[in-house]
Amino acid sequence: MVWHRPLSEAQRYFLAAISKGLETYDITWTSVAVIDRAVFSLFGGESLDLVQAKLEEAEPLIRKGKQETGRHWLSMPMQLVQNLRGVYSSTDSASETPFGASLALQKAQMNQSHTHLFTFHCYQLVLAVFTGRTDLGMASAKACERYLASATGSLLSGVYIFYSAVLLVDKFDNLNLAEVNWLQKKLNVLKLWSRTSPATFEHKYKFLQVMSSRKGSNLLGLLDGFDEAIFLALQAGLGQDAAFYAERCSRWLASFSPVRSAQYLEFARRHYDYWGAGTKVKEITQIQPPNSSLRGFCLSYLKFD
Repeated sequence: MVWHRPLSEAQRYFLAAISKGLETYDITWTSVAVIDRAVFSLFGGESLDLVQAKLEEAEPLIRKGKQETGRHWLSMPMQLVQNLRGVYSSTDSASETPFGASLALQKAQMNQSHTHLFTFHCYQLVLAVFTGRTDLGMASAKACERYLASATGSLLSGVYIFYSAVLLVDKFDNLNLAEVNWLQKKLNVLKLWSRTSPATFEHKYKFLQVMSSRKGSNLLGLLDGFDEAIFLALQAGLGQDAAFYAERCSRWLASFSPVRSAQYLEFARRHYDYWGAGTKVKEITQIQPPNSSLRGFCLSYLKFD
């Protein structure tokens, strides 16, 4: 893997690649570097409005090079970011045609690029997990598995492994034997990555561990597990992961500790708000309006510098 270090550290290398690409008039690879820089920022915890601004930097390059494939390649992360933000068109974008997932999929199917198909379904998987669309998520995860060999070593392969494992662990009690084996393989990989790339994967692995054992009787131990995963995510600067873990913790707590559940959900809302995920903020606000009187975990951890 080429991303053992924290994802934010990759930014300077992408900037160097963009600079060199512009010097040599290599529009194609410069566009790729611009898009990948934004994708690393997305999963590295940078605010979504800045991620979208970085993606939009690729648009004039793609238009200049008349790159139809590049336009669809850009549309995939753009759709994910816009859906999470709850902003479905860019007011600053000079695109002549709107971004569309269906067009991106059609393009991938036409050119029969397995890498393109994997990428499309991976972004659909991430969006499905955040928005609670389990059926779409499972279909996307199975499609990703089919094309996974084309993405070996890429960041998105790691993203797929994690979010597909989340889908499986969410319905842990109802998994068949094949799905249990599928989940175990993903956990084994994430366990290895938690040691080789701790800033990105240690908290993810710990979160999945506690999720897979949340039916246990040691409630305090499970809560400590959630807290550790949240803390490590914040320490790594991945506030969106911390919010995601807190949201899942809130669901687990809801049946036997409503007050503490509300505290974790408020924590999740705040950190989704920091991230710029307006869709998630709206969703949580409909369940539980912001409440400044809540005290507890939601005020214990703030953003790390």
